[in-house]
Parts: sequence; C-alpha cells; structure tokens
Amino acid sequence: MIAEDFFYLWSFPFERASRLVTPDVAPVRFEDRAWLAVAAVRFRSLSLGPMPLTWNASVAGLLLICDYRDRVGSVLRGNYFLRTVTDSRVIAIGARAIESGYGELGRITLDSTGALEAPTVRVRLGDPASSEGVSRIERLFAGNRSGLVRQGSRARYCALEKDHWKMSVRKLVQERFDWIEGLDPKPELGFDTSFNCGRWSRLHVVGSLGI
Repeated sequence: MIAEDFFYLWSFPFERASRLVTPDVAPVRFEDRAWLAVAAVRFRSLSLGPMPLTWNASVAGLLLICDYRDRVGSVLRGNYFLRTVTDSRVIAIGARAIESGYGELGRITLDSTGALEAPTVRVRLGDPASSEGVSRIERLFAGNRSGLVRQGSRARYCALEKDHWKMSVRKLVQERFDWIEGLDPKPELGFDTSFNCGRWSRLHVVGSLGI
C-alpha cells in the first residue's frame, strides 16, 4: 500500500539526454526539452505476491521520461530509472539484484505535503499550477504506465497498475538538487498521486526501437 507518492519534474537541454540511457530507448522530446523527474514513494507495506517484504519504507528514484518498444512492437512511454535511494535494506537488496548502480541506502524524509529530503535532493510543492501547467503534465504523462531499468547494455520494462491516476499538479520549489551533474536542469512542476495500491508486472526486454 502506497501512502505518499509524488513526482518532481525538471526539464533540460535535449541534446544532453542520449548519454544517460541505453541505445534501445529514446528520451522524450517535449517542448524541445528532455524531462527528468524524481519519483518519491513511502510505502505503508510492500509485498512480493502474498509475501510481505517490508513496512513503512521510502524510495526516491531519479528517472528520465523515455519512449520504448514493448515485446509486441508497440511504442510506449515510461520512466527510465537512472539511480535510486532507499531507507530499506530489503528494497536496496532487490534493486541491486537488477543493477549494481541501483539501491543506494540513505535517509529519506517525505511528508503528506510533498516535502522531500533525500541525499542530494531537497524539494517541496508550492502553489497550485495554472491550467496550462496542468495540461502540460497531462500531455507529458499521457500513457506513461511503465518503469524502465537498465541491465548491463540493455533496458527492461515492467507495466504498472494503480488504483487511480489522479494528479494534483503544483509548482515545484527547489531548495537543493545535486543528484546529477552537467545537465543544467530547470525546475518545472510536481504532482501527487498518493493513497494508492500499485502492482508491477515482471520484467521484459525492450524491443528494437527503430523510431
């Protein structure tokens, strides 16, 4: 069960995005920019099928919004994870089993207002976004229902189901963001999809993109 679930978004020059991903996915070009996000979640409980794994654990992931081709050839949009940090040793072990660069252990504070503090990141949500800002986020995340991870030189994807996809969009207030260098990211917006149940599919290898 997910208690808090927030996304914080930055844009940056598109030409700097391709070096961040494996060749089989394509960074999304939206408003002539690439889009970076931090996804932060606090779980009330986390299970593997019927087996409980941990309780009251938090995870923050640095991700790039990308397009990819699934195993039946459809081009879809997903969140390509660059790095993750968690305060749970159980989650860290599972993340490192996917890729050694995932699963950093660190202190995370995430509250119901969207204030996040994690290693190299301190942000919060400000005033409600304008109708134009809400429309931008809805277009950027249209159909985005996947997570992407790297395994060696390839990417793999898994589908995500949630009880709801309602987004409460607000302005992003950045106090610190040192998680990645050389991108010159611009703070944009953030949104809240808390109080949810999320279910992930198994991992599949992405197809040949060719787009």
